[in-house]
Amino acid sequence: MKKYINIPKVIFNQVYLGGNLPIGNYVFYFKLSDADGNETDIVAESGLVTIHIGALNTPTAIRGGEQDENSGKSVSFTLMNIDSGYDYVNVYFTRTTGVDNG
Repeated sequence: MKKYINIPKVIFNQVYLGGNLPIGNYVFYFKLSDADGNETDIVAESGLVTIHIGALNTPTAIRGGEQDENSGKSVSFTLMNIDSGYDYVNVYFTRTTGVDNG
């Protein structure tokens, strides 16, 4: 059993135009794994990231979108202080969204 020593820091960079995330509110979770696929528990978690339809810097052009509508956006994070005893970073997320009349 490996012992995880470092506490990673996750930095949210920004939401980018270009991508295919469906609209909604996301929380991203980060786990580390070794070459054999053995994973740690969650080592870092993002804050709430809202993905919407519309320009990123024009609040009047923003709309929430509908259920699984493609936003045309992607997100970027930087992870720092990662334990070098692991080979991969696995990213998981939860997404909440609404539906019409729901």
